[in-house]
Amino acid sequence: MSESFPTHIRGTAVGVSYNIGRFGAAIAPVTIGIIAESHSIGFGLAILGIAYALARKNV
Repeated sequence: MSESFPTHIRGTAVGVSYNIGRFGAAIAPVTIGIIAESHSIGFGLAILGIAYALARKNV
């Protein structure tokens, strides 16, 4: 992944990219729980699955 960024900002860009992913992984279970309280666990999993698929498609 580091080759995706210019040399002068490579360290910062890779660190930010990885930490954005870590943040998403940290809030996903909470988000599924919040959605599950108002709808169902299957709906929460489906919503985040769609969000992950859309995010991956844009990479």
